Amino acid sequence: MRALWLGPTLTRPESAAITRRISQCIPAGAAATRRTLYTARVTTRDVAVGFLYHAASGKVLLHLRGADAPPNPGKWAFFGGRAEPEDGDDLLATWCREMREEIGVAPDPARVVSLLHGTYDDGTRWHAFYCEWPSPDEDLVLTEGQGYGWFTLDEALSLPDLADYARDDLRLFRESLVRGH
Repeated sequence: MRALWLGPTLTRPESAAITRRISQCIPAGAAATRRTLYTARVTTRDVAVGFLYHAASGKVLLHLRGADAPPNPGKWAFFGGRAEPEDGDDLLATWCREMREEIGVAPDPARVVSLLHGTYDDGTRWHAFYCEWPSPDEDLVLTEGQGYGWFTLDEALSLPDLADYARDDLRLFRESLVRGH
């Protein structure tokens, strides 16, 4: 299973330590009733990532992440991010929203293809998508990260600074193209 970290979440020991510190600040008589109001909750937000694919050129659009942006700082990766309440628990909606936010494009959800998906041990769902795109010449408006670039699959897979998960997923994508799926 691949590991993908998209921001600060509390581990169970950190959560317990915060709960203990908060409990020490509550007056003794109120501790039993207030403790649940101040308990740090360990929450996870599902993750959606993906790329655009220009079939005629065989190129994929990748994102060069910011030098300080977890996960995979300074590496080529997919566009995407964590689910927000407005996504309605729909990871396709999450990815489409992230594409609008990060590069100003709006993929047609009916044309988006699921590459793979799963659930981490902590219950966080993840989903990788791609969408065929009509032209690699379209001007995109980058709002996050250091840059973006169109690469053939061979070029992308040879990037020394390609995120491990992206390398694995692009290999899977290439295999699916060879099989004709």
